[in-house]
Amino acid sequence: MFSLTKSAYHSITGGILIDSVIHDIDMAMWLVGQQPKTVYAVGKATFQLYEQCDDVDVCLLVMTFKNGTVVTINVCRDVTFGYDNRIEVSCTCLMLLLINKLNQNTLFQI
Repeated sequence: MFSLTKSAYHSITGGILIDSVIHDIDMAMWLVGQQPKTVYAVGKATFQLYEQCDDVDVCLLVMTFKNGTVVTINVCRDVTFGYDNRIEVSCTCLMLLLINKLNQNTLFQI
């Protein structure tokens, strides 16, 4: 079995957008039904490991589309409460929320 150290892995993944967000981007384009007109991303390396690999572990991606839709994608590599993946769609008359079932001990809602 082939195994990489964490730093070796992160140095060859292509960055957080390719490694962790590419399928979220695909899903957003599928939901909107078109390619984005503009894309903006900002991130931060909060751990030295990611900084050494010229990568970030926290990132916000904003995509705007020709039809006026705005999509935001938030990603964090090290989430203490587990894998959290959700889709929120807000329209003029409703909000659709699709969310993974999380351990209730880690979720706080108001």
